[in-house]
Parts: sequence; C-alpha cells; structure tokens
Amino acid sequence: MKKGEILERVRIVCRTRHFKWTTEQSYSQQIARFLDFCIAHPDLTKPEERVRGWLEEMAPRVAAKT
Repeated sequence: MKKGEILERVRIVCRTRHFKWTTEQSYSQQIARFLDFCIAHPDLTKPEERVRGWLEEMAPRVAAKT
C-alpha cells in the first residue's frame, strides 16, 4: 500500500469517527513521518524494529511530560 493510500484511509477513519480536524491533521502528520522513517531505514525489517527505531529517534524531540 502506498503512502497516499494509507493517509487517505486515516482521513476517512478520522472523519467517520467525527474527530476534530486538528486531530486528523496531527494523526496524518505523525503517520506520514513514521512512513518516511520506514522508507529511510529499509534495514529495519521486523515491525518491532521499525517501531523501536522510530520511538528512539523521536524520543529526544518530545517533551518529558508526554
């Protein structure tokens, strides 16, 4: 499945569940960043490795309280 198709499905689900527009945008942006990370790191083949790598890369940029 291509990135655009995934993001369109996210938008449809958010609208079906009546999420706020800002929530839809936030979810779409984070998923797009995760997909870009997966494309940039093809060496991470297992889903667990991808999620761990993403979280480790994202952690320094996130506030401690989140």
